[in-house]
Amino acid sequence: MAFTFTKVIVMEIEVELNTKDIETMFKVFPMRFRKALADGMDHATRSFFAKFYKERLQGPPGIHHTHGGIFHRFRRTVMVNGKRVFLRQQAGQTESTSLIAKSSEDPMNMTVEMYTQSVAAGIHERGGTIASGKAMPIPLNQSAREMLKSKISLNDLDVIKIKGKVFLGRKRKFNRPELLFILTHSVQIKPRLGFYSTWESHGSRREQIMEDALDKALEKI
Repeated sequence: MAFTFTKVIVMEIEVELNTKDIETMFKVFPMRFRKALADGMDHATRSFFAKFYKERLQGPPGIHHTHGGIFHRFRRTVMVNGKRVFLRQQAGQTESTSLIAKSSEDPMNMTVEMYTQSVAAGIHERGGTIASGKAMPIPLNQSAREMLKSKISLNDLDVIKIKGKVFLGRKRKFNRPELLFILTHSVQIKPRLGFYSTWESHGSRREQIMEDALDKALEKI
């Protein structure tokens, strides 16, 4: 069963703005107010994913991102007329803003959901044990990771036993063997993804984005 963890972004005005100006704008220019909030939400979630990719998917203290890997399993979605609509990563800001604006009749309840159903993402976020009835090859170095990434067959590697542990690698006639993988039936994963913690650390930037979006709209009144 797929493990799901989600961050639902419901628009909350947490910035200090002139309440009277906001009320005036909401009554006199409702569409402009809605668009400003939607635009800010789109910018804030895009900004978060950029931070998440840069800080948590480039290796320690996070994990290594691979082409088509965990990062591409995350989605931004909104509910429009009871149907889930994906905000395409390649979509322009106008398209995304328009969909976010349709997520609720009440601009203050517009919602963007960021989630993944990736089992691997869930384990890397919270930690856990991966177990298998068959021995799993766990890469020991970058060369081994590149082999997996390139889908190179491991059948030609030698089985090497050292002190009760079983490895896959290459035997050397006069040197120590090159160990590439260790074979194990289970592996303990430490929590390293940092999806939720990155969102929390992005708080001040998120608020600034929303404040700027509303200020920009207020300037036009």
